[in-house]
Amino acid sequence: MKALVLSGGGSKGLAHIGVIKAIEEKKLKFDFIVGCSMGSLVGSLYALGYSSDAIKSMAILLVSQNILTFKLSLSEFFDSKKIEMMLDEIFGDKQFKDTKIPIYITAVDLLTYHHIVFNSGYLKYAIRASISLPLVFKPVMMNGRVLIDGGIFETLPLSVAKKLGANYIVAVNVVGSLSENIFIEGADEMKQIDYGFIKTALNSIYILQRSQIQHTISSYKPNILINVDTSDIDPLNFKIDLNDIIERGYKTAKEVLK
Repeated sequence: MKALVLSGGGSKGLAHIGVIKAIEEKKLKFDFIVGCSMGSLVGSLYALGYSSDAIKSMAILLVSQNILTFKLSLSEFFDSKKIEMMLDEIFGDKQFKDTKIPIYITAVDLLTYHHIVFNSGYLKYAIRASISLPLVFKPVMMNGRVLIDGGIFETLPLSVAKKLGANYIVAVNVVGSLSENIFIEGADEMKQIDYGFIKTALNSIYILQRSQIQHTISSYKPNILINVDTSDIDPLNFKIDLNDIIERGYKTAKEVLK
């Protein structure tokens, strides 16, 4: 079976739209899709039968709305109600059974540390769980589980595709990877800096995700790996040049798939 696996990555994940455009041009067909976080959102639209152009139109809605409104609370730093309203507007009552291509959406249970994979029910609820990055959006409760972003476990969910029976995998990584170099330096002086708690915490998560992706790729070795360079893009910045990031995904995928 042939699987398309889409990574998380916040606003970086909008590059998946360009990748899908290249896939359309090559007329590639998949038996199923596995999506994590933003990859679950874009992947669900593709699974429902929307073209890359139609998905781009919906992304314009996402970019035009200020979905990340700061909200200092014990459970989240951004107001999750806005993203929930947007998901409801886009997906309505569409369910997994409505998709033209089966899709599997990943999340993580905070109570058991289990990797959760959704394949039934309402798409908007599964996506909401999958994008619940700690500190950004509060977790959601479903089936007695407290669920957070699937990227905490596996940002590029290749293991899920393998366990579901895929023997040919096209994987799209928009998160990036870490340098394999080591830097040997002397601890000769130290200065105190005010870097910011939120930025420190989120950047720490991003470092872990990049390290995890490198391990996942080396362990599961996808047949085709599309690495889109988004190193200059802040994953929480949705006020970005949408055409630019989609074009990056398209050009990279077109080169890899030629």
